[in-house]
Amino acid sequence: CEILLRLVRLAVACRCVPAPQKWIGSSIALGFDDARLPRRSASHEERLRGVRVQIFDWGRSELNTFTHHASLSASEQADRLQYWRYYLGGVDRLAWEAARCYWHRFGNTFGWEAVHIRVYDFNSHSSNDYIGEVEVSLPSPLTTR
Repeated sequence: CEILLRLVRLAVACRCVPAPQKWIGSSIALGFDDARLPRRSASHEERLRGVRVQIFDWGRSELNTFTHHASLSASEQADRLQYWRYYLGGVDRLAWEAARCYWHRFGNTFGWEAVHIRVYDFNSHSSNDYIGEVEVSLPSPLTTR
């Protein structure tokens, strides 16, 4: 849950920046310590010590201020806006995937009766091709050992 919260805060913070940025090649690292469960008596801060959401690799990025952005030509401003939208889309997608992962991990309190599987041929430069689907019934947890 903490990684999701931090990603959403990052998405909100990016939207509060006064000028579009051109952050090319920067990355977001997600990390957590799963080697052992924290003690029940551990404080909230202790439990969060192993959680990381970090932005890194700024080598080809620039920090654009409102004043600098206003001095750029229209095409340069459009360029910054395009790349900033790419970055925001990436942060949003990462937050969405974290939320989806969290929901699938902790959102089902009743168990699964079946798994519905859809198979697509993924294409990065054209639409994905539907191959087929199947529904697999799952045994009841009460009848399995």
